[in-house]
Amino acid sequence: MQVAEIKAVACTRPADLDVPLERWSAAELAAHAAREGIVEKVSTSTVTRWLARDAIRPWRHRSWIFPRDPTCTAPR
Repeated sequence: MQVAEIKAVACTRPADLDVPLERWSAAELAAHAAREGIVEKVSTSTVTRWLARDAIRPWRHRSWIFPRDPTCTAPR
């Protein structure tokens, strides 16, 4: 149950939970889970292992190859 809850948090944007982060790290997920009472204590490496089982990596993201903003002057 705790693993599923932490995975659910990892799939949620931090801002939706009033956490001032752009995206989760394993350390932040472990700290958040302890603060929220999901677990009493959990290590960063344990959270990393739990998420790796389902290939959940909230700290990684893909950026757009081409900017969506037509006014952007990024080089092509």
